[in-house]
Amino acid sequence: MPPALAAVVSTAERIAKPREELQFAGVTDERTQCERCGRIELKRTVVLRRVIDGEPSGFVYFGVDCAAEALGRTRKGVLEEAMRAELERRIAVRRAEFEAHPAIVAVRREDARLEGLGRAPSKRHREWALEARARAMTDLGITDPKEKR
Repeated sequence: MPPALAAVVSTAERIAKPREELQFAGVTDERTQCERCGRIELKRTVVLRRVIDGEPSGFVYFGVDCAAEALGRTRKGVLEEAMRAELERRIAVRRAEFEAHPAIVAVRREDARLEGLGRAPSKRHREWALEARARAMTDLGITDPKEKR
């Protein structure tokens, strides 16, 4: 094959071959088998987002060691990212529970009503809102980080 034609064929093959990338997406304990090596009964599975040519294309589930190898990271780095992702998920769940609490919903509704009337919240309203916040926190078992134990 002439060199010019070989260069064209090589370029065409590179263009035609989809570029696949894996990105960390989180962790789960719902799947216990690594899709890469087949190991079973894993304590946790790393969820990786498959991206082909810049477009998301589903998820794969790897054990920590396989995920570290696939991502080009250390096992420790993957575990730290997994713990960070789990903490962020738990915080988001707790925040959603707090925002959905009836006392907090009532405060938000009253704040919007006052804003619509163009009125600033009174001292009494602010006290009521603080009490509602405390009630929601107590109901949900959330401790105030500002309180001394």
